[in-house]
Amino acid sequence: MNRNLIMVILVGLIICLFSGQALAAEESETGDKTKFYVVMAISMISGMAVASSVCGFAQSLAIRSAMDAVSRQPSAAKDLQTMLIIGLALIEALGLYTLVVALVFIFTVNPF
Repeated sequence: MNRNLIMVILVGLIICLFSGQALAAEESETGDKTKFYVVMAISMISGMAVASSVCGFAQSLAIRSAMDAVSRQPSAAKDLQTMLIIGLALIEALGLYTLVVALVFIFTVNPF
């Protein structure tokens, strides 16, 4: 298996182990609120990390493909540049949408 895949699986398992302990403990209402928000913060941070990683990877692939296409056909550089900028903006929007969803969950979800 790929080394990065193993690291991602291990980090995911560690997060699952800690979040289960935080949600299973019985304490006062203040402790429950604190644990809920800690688990929510960890979840949002993990979501943003994954979204940022995917966006960075997708942008690198798009730029690599555009540079490869320009090297093969230099006369099409202007058209490729326009499409590349539009594509990069759409890819970056994924990260921004993830941030918006995370902020909506943080400020609107209140189970107490």
